[in-house]
Amino acid sequence: MENTKRREFSHPYTPYPIQVDFMEALYDCIESYKVGIFESPTGTGKTLSLICGSMTWLRKNKAQLAVSTASADENEPAWVLEQTIQLAREEFSRNREMLQKRLDKMRRKNMRARISYEQGFKRAKKAPEPVDDSQFLPEDYSEVIKPEVQRLLSALAPPVENDFQEPVKIIFASRTHSQLSQFVGQMQHTTFPPSSDLQDLESTKLISLGSRKQLCINPRVSHMNSVQAMNDACRDLREGKKGGCKYYKNPHDALGKVDINTFRDTTLAEILDIEDLYKLGKHTSTCPYYASRASIPASEVITVPYQILLSRSARKAIDLPVKNSIVIIDEAHNLLDTITSLHTMSITKSQVSSASSGLQKYQHKFQNRLNSGNRVNLGYLVNMLQALEVFFEKAQKFHKKETAPGTPVTTSSLFDGSTADLINVNRLEKYIDESKIVFKIESYLEHVNGETQEKSHSSSLVLSSVMEFLRQVNNPDSEGVLCFDGPTKLKYQLLDPSEPFKDIVENARCVVLAGGTMEPTGDYLEYLLPYLSQDQIKLFSCGHVIPPQNLSVQVIPNGPNYSFNFTFDKRNDEKMILDVAITLLVYSKIIPEGMVVFFPSYKYLEQVVAVWKKAKKDGKNIYEILNDQKRIFVESQHDSVEKTLSEYAEEVPKGAILLSVVGGKMSEGINFSDGLARAVFMIGLPFPNLMSAEIIAKRKYIEQSVSEKMKAKGVSAKEALEASKGAARDFYMNICLRAVNQSVGRAIRHANDYACIFLLDGRFGKPEIQKKLSKWMREGIREGSFKEALGEVQQFFASHEKN
Repeated sequence: MENTKRREFSHPYTPYPIQVDFMEALYDCIESYKVGIFESPTGTGKTLSLICGSMTWLRKNKAQLAVSTASADENEPAWVLEQTIQLAREEFSRNREMLQKRLDKMRRKNMRARISYEQGFKRAKKAPEPVDDSQFLPEDYSEVIKPEVQRLLSALAPPVENDFQEPVKIIFASRTHSQLSQFVGQMQHTTFPPSSDLQDLESTKLISLGSRKQLCINPRVSHMNSVQAMNDACRDLREGKKGGCKYYKNPHDALGKVDINTFRDTTLAEILDIEDLYKLGKHTSTCPYYASRASIPASEVITVPYQILLSRSARKAIDLPVKNSIVIIDEAHNLLDTITSLHTMSITKSQVSSASSGLQKYQHKFQNRLNSGNRVNLGYLVNMLQALEVFFEKAQKFHKKETAPGTPVTTSSLFDGSTADLINVNRLEKYIDESKIVFKIESYLEHVNGETQEKSHSSSLVLSSVMEFLRQVNNPDSEGVLCFDGPTKLKYQLLDPSEPFKDIVENARCVVLAGGTMEPTGDYLEYLLPYLSQDQIKLFSCGHVIPPQNLSVQVIPNGPNYSFNFTFDKRNDEKMILDVAITLLVYSKIIPEGMVVFFPSYKYLEQVVAVWKKAKKDGKNIYEILNDQKRIFVESQHDSVEKTLSEYAEEVPKGAILLSVVGGKMSEGINFSDGLARAVFMIGLPFPNLMSAEIIAKRKYIEQSVSEKMKAKGVSAKEALEASKGAARDFYMNICLRAVNQSVGRAIRHANDYACIFLLDGRFGKPEIQKKLSKWMREGIREGSFKEALGEVQQFFASHEKN
């Protein structure tokens, strides 16, 4: 292995020692491992470490990778191999020199004109649609395309010309577009040595990919609420119907190719994010959703949201080159949940009834104007929806236990007593895709109703949701389950997220899961990567950038008067709830600036506030007394986060308290640096609802799969049962502790920051709980009496006041 002391990572600033360790570990991971799980606390410069570590490996190795493909035949004489390698190396450098000159020219052109897309465009609002009824009719439908016609169509399509293909790429994925924009912003601060010693300069080539929702610039499509409707409307316009789409540039057309190439070079000449691409598309009247794909071959870095990377169909739709790429997934603490949610769908009785009613309205209006293919398939759809309506009507008469959350349902039982089970659903799916019937029906219903935008939003999404549910049920994943979530709701849930993720792992050169709070890591090993051996996975966790004296972590098992035990059966004790208020009041007199308090749920937060407002002392309730000490702000499910945060931040210098919720809007993606959170209080352990359909189904699956594995190893039935129950409990606990780690990790943002973290619940003192906390918290955790903790906190803030 290369001497790590000699590695230069081209970090734009002087990196912290833990950042150097991170970059070294990442380089080694890409070099030698299949998967890496990297934890770097919030505020430690994780993004730049990911960029510099991966780009350094890319630039040092991609020339060798390109050359190695040219010298694959080892049977050739040595001098021939040497000559072949030299020619390949020269061609590699020549291609990149030509591209660099082209991009430099484009960059100079842009700098001279400083094109107006930087001034921004307002995203288009809903455009009025023509009211001719014929727009709601599908094309005459027939499944038969003669083979000779298919061959002729294929022969007429000319090949699309592309730049050379980089031998390896970095695909960076994150949960939201704002997080991806932050990554792009950090990338703009970096420069790296060229990949060949024959080059003087090589700029970083990055392309940001997104969905139609983010990139469509045609107001006739972008205003639509349903993804299915957007896809179908776009396809309609691209096929030249309704006047076509003036923004779509046909890559098989000479003029279209020129526009696409110009767009490609502009995107590669400078590092742009999604908003930049949208504005560029508006400025050049070029569809950024399609034109951005021309930048993929010559790009070194591709940014995509989770939804594209983690969906096999979405990857295929945009030709995302996962094969041999370095795939980096940031904010990966959400990965298991994200994969599960992408493959989990539900429908309700009211949705089915609404979809069925709308479908029959459409059928009644256009029955005589549809050809036989459309009439037959539309009849099949009506039949299936009516069968589902009957199923829900029967379910309401079942015993409560039969429709309890998590109770399995067989697919065949959905259509019992009807002819719907005789329908070829695969052919029906093909009809839905090719006819764009869902889009036609939804557009018609929206037009006929003439309702407000909010009402049409809900109605337009219903049919798409029901159709997607039927697709999923018809093509179930091998480890999914269809179950009740009460008598009026059905849920299809993925139970094994490793299957859809396996395709990425097997095709990529290396997959890196990175986050500020990846602990506990056991779930990733057991449920996401069970097919990999330990020597194929690299685990890395670093400490915080702050010195030890800048962090105090206190387990508070007791308040001034009562023990803190927020288990489900004890958390409603009003005396304990009041003791929480007294605890906050006592600490608020010591802690300067802002205090953030996390509760397990919105419902419990509302309950606590209600108790505080009810209990009075000297004519004032405890809420008012606490509010007099530090003004209280409460996170709401409905109010704007930005408004609440802005008002809180304005009050922080005088002293403020923010009551928030674990897993809520403020527990992720929002940084409480410096005075915004001189203290974070975690009230209890935020376990998810044990009786929810998702948790019940997942626990059953874990218990069954672990039991089968244990029995296969020859253990007794009793030992297998104990192991399976233990695994399910561990999984349940991991969900809770990941949420704790994510929430409290918001407090420390940079090397000079300082804060206290308070864990209010005696259970936080248990070793099995503490071992699942983030490493940087575990190292300094303390537990003592209320008085002892208070004394330590006084000393903590007194020492920082002197500094």
